Amino acid sequence: MSEPFIRAIEIEKTYRRHKVLCVSKLEVGCGHTTLVGENGSGKTTLLKLLARVIPPSRGRLVWSESLSGKRIAFVPQVGGLYPTLTIKENFELNAGLYNVALESYAGTIQRLGVERFLHQPAQTLSGGFQKLAAVVCALSIAPYGLFIDEPFSGLDSNHSDILLEELERPRSHLEFLVTTDHAIREGFNVQNVLKL
Repeated sequence: MSEPFIRAIEIEKTYRRHKVLCVSKLEVGCGHTTLVGENGSGKTTLLKLLARVIPPSRGRLVWSESLSGKRIAFVPQVGGLYPTLTIKENFELNAGLYNVALESYAGTIQRLGVERFLHQPAQTLSGGFQKLAAVVCALSIAPYGLFIDEPFSGLDSNHSDILLEELERPRSHLEFLVTTDHAIREGFNVQNVLKL
């Protein structure tokens, strides 16, 4: 068995002296890991901790040296785009930041159905389409690892199926995917489940 990419050991997060999360041990390896639980169970907090968006209050979070210099993307539950920029401007900015060709976005844009919104400010889109556009940005930089907070929130069943298919597409560069959800989604190829 290969070394895990991320290890969380006796990890805790406290806000204003209130402990909101306590996980004794968690490892993220190759493939898809999903964090499952009800609202308020700590899924988003744990995802942010694993992605190093926020620091733990206690415990150890260890990223493997193999992640050094690799592109790791994070898609939050809400947002992830510059709200006053158009979707196309968001894609152009993202492409410039990561030095990738804007043309590399074309297939994902078309498959996720966001091409008709390219000239609209991000803030004018529904939450679901903002999420899809943020996923386009994340996938288009060819990430080695990807964190997505509640990827299907705000999406109808048709767009959920389309996103599921996109996330399941084989990608030579994507070594691990970590998502959150309220339940294990049928059709998702999940290797590791942590119930909170």
